[in-house]
Amino acid sequence: EPYASEWSSSSLHSFYSNEHLHADDVDPMPDLEKGWGMPSPPCCGSVVPYAHTRQAPPFTRVITGPTVDVWQPKQKDMDVVAPGRIADLTAWVNSSTGNVVLEWTAVGSDRDWGRAHHYVAAVTSSKAQAANACTGKQLKGLPHPAPAGEREEAAVDLRVNDKKTLFVCMRAVDASGNSGAPSNAAPVWLPRPPATDRVTLRDQRL
Repeated sequence: EPYASEWSSSSLHSFYSNEHLHADDVDPMPDLEKGWGMPSPPCCGSVVPYAHTRQAPPFTRVITGPTVDVWQPKQKDMDVVAPGRIADLTAWVNSSTGNVVLEWTAVGSDRDWGRAHHYVAAVTSSKAQAANACTGKQLKGLPHPAPAGEREEAAVDLRVNDKKTLFVCMRAVDASGNSGAPSNAAPVWLPRPPATDRVTLRDQRL
């Protein structure tokens, strides 16, 4: 009450208060087991909760959440597998027609499976060019590819010079534009006609 009266007066007197608290008969080792896991006794109008904790073993927690739909526009399937390589191409000249006949075994659109879309063939005087790049003069008259494993044959219009060996090569191409490796280089030439003995004609007339 004296403090309250001095504080409320308008004389603005300063005051100081020195207070000393003494605690007697305090147990230095309190019994902590009492109230273990229970709230502590009330203090100053409040209750401080105290809960005992223990280390938990490893565990897995599964929480079920909402469903998420990931939408992506449908894209055309990309074909990255090329047709197989033609390895048994042969070429020979049909003497009766003058055309060059090509023979080979069909390959698939994906290696040796399926059916290719079309063939590309070329002729060149360089064996290395035919075997490595299969470039040169393009040949026409090739058939639509048969299923893989079947025998193929085509007669192409190619004038062969009997003094020069030419090389024919071929590739299989699938519907996605993937080209197979160049085939073996097939040589082709026009055989010379067989030589004849010299014939001497004499006039036997008298």
